[in-house]
Amino acid sequence: MTEINHENILIQVRDALNRNSIKLWVEPYCVGGESNENECINLAQILCQQIRVKYEYCLIAINELQNTALDNLKSIDEFNQTGLATLKIRVPCKQSGTKLLNVKVKLIENAKDLQRIIAEKLEIRQEKIKIIASGKVLDMNKSLAEQGVKNNKQIMALVDDDDDSGSAEDPYARIKKIRSEAEILLKNKNSNFLNIENQSGELIHLPENERRAIIMSLLLYEKGRVQLKNEKFSDALILFLEADEELKTCESTLVQSVDNVALLNLDIVWCYLNLKSITQLPDADYRLKICEDNFKRSYGENFSRVKNVKGSSENEKTLIARLHLMQGVLLFHQNRREEAKAMMEVAEREIEELKVDETSVTMLVEMGYSRIEAINGLRSSFNSIDGAVSFILDRRQKISNARNQGKKEKNISTFLNTLGISVNPRSVLTLSEMGFSKELCAIALQKSNGDLSDAISLIQHNQEALKAELSTIIKPNQDLILKLMNLGFEKVNVENFLKINFNDFQKALDALLEMKNLEFPAQFMDQIEASSSSNGPATSLKATLEKAKQKSVEEKEAFDDLRNDLNHLLDNDDEYLTLTLEKEQMFLNQYKNALRN
Repeated sequence: MTEINHENILIQVRDALNRNSIKLWVEPYCVGGESNENECINLAQILCQQIRVKYEYCLIAINELQNTALDNLKSIDEFNQTGLATLKIRVPCKQSGTKLLNVKVKLIENAKDLQRIIAEKLEIRQEKIKIIASGKVLDMNKSLAEQGVKNNKQIMALVDDDDDSGSAEDPYARIKKIRSEAEILLKNKNSNFLNIENQSGELIHLPENERRAIIMSLLLYEKGRVQLKNEKFSDALILFLEADEELKTCESTLVQSVDNVALLNLDIVWCYLNLKSITQLPDADYRLKICEDNFKRSYGENFSRVKNVKGSSENEKTLIARLHLMQGVLLFHQNRREEAKAMMEVAEREIEELKVDETSVTMLVEMGYSRIEAINGLRSSFNSIDGAVSFILDRRQKISNARNQGKKEKNISTFLNTLGISVNPRSVLTLSEMGFSKELCAIALQKSNGDLSDAISLIQHNQEALKAELSTIIKPNQDLILKLMNLGFEKVNVENFLKINFNDFQKALDALLEMKNLEFPAQFMDQIEASSSSNGPATSLKATLEKAKQKSVEEKEAFDDLRNDLNHLLDNDDEYLTLTLEKEQMFLNQYKNALRN
């Protein structure tokens, strides 16, 4: 009997017992703490007729449920008397299937002690085990009680999917390394390595603390997607749950309106399903509800918002098909069989509609398009090759335009940081493209609280007042003052021209040279080099440049390390939408067969 069929019988027998208010741990089914075999046999004969399950299977299920109930009662007594809790550990294993362990531990102990006990039972290195309870990765340095673990709690223990037993780096260390790499990149606010884009590739601007939380979450999530693609579900789940914890620190309403939250929760439940972790059903139910709500907010009813943004909703429907499948699985395990059947039928129709012709995919790939583009295009055009080509070219152009716009906005954002003015870079770009200077646009938007019409009016009618206010905001950069003074210019002139040119070194230098009617000094670079050789802090330009260079190298190394696993994801933004649906079809068939029995 397959695991799903066994669970199917347990679900039905448990439901029948509840409906008939039958308690297997009391008389007549249990006497003196021992099972009354004859009464259990009689009960099995009655229930097998009610739920249409073979008598033998029904009796096995009754005995299993009764043993579980009696064990729970014993563990409650033991816990009350000794403080020793019994935890039920479920260990998904690729080779040998799911293992079930009963572990006794005091809840005042740290999770690391539980990790050690599990490792001893499994005869593996302690560092290869990750523990999950109630949808969270347990902190090894905190007590079990502090993290909500209770007596008779069902817990999932994940064994590292890495087959290299000699590896010195444990899963928790890998997560720490990812966080460290991300922190290096996040320290540079002006770095182009990490930008947040919406579905159209447009840059999204957020407060710095929320930007950090979201980017850290996305980096962990993208790393998890790499593991998911390689079907390393244990490692993927750990990374996804860590990403989820980061998102919980972000209060931005924008986070709740984009599809990343939905995708993250969808992938977490997908890992639960592949790891056969029915112990996480309450968390799965909660996450699928979040997923459905976020899909509706992100894509709109009937995917209308997706059609406006991308021109098609077919690819996003791959995600909806997976959602409906997992909702059907959840309903099955909740013994809501008719609802489960209906949801499975919905998922089956959606999967069938999303199938593409492999011959057409091959033809498009031979024409120079990627497989991902081919699948997206065919799904969006109902398997029309001409329609797919049009979709691909149009999508490429939209993404290119949006990213060019994003680069411009990033430059504006860097410029605003030097001014110390906090306004929307996109608004500054919009006004500057009308012919106004960036500086005036920034101060006008600040004074108008971001209102474009009011900002335009201020620039047109109060330009001199804005310039005067700008001059009070701009403070000459001390390093630039010293650099220009070392070239022989007077301090008062240097400060004035730096303020006028908003600390633009080259513009200030050109203005100073023009004022003195001088040509560009031939020895300019020599003087900079000479001024940089001093040990004094005021003339440490060379040291500063070397430090900046080293920092840049560290950033590059951090980015390259992150990128090694992410190349295929970075190059193919929509890959998560091109699910092959092969595994979905497999689960669909398994659960449909179980529902027929």
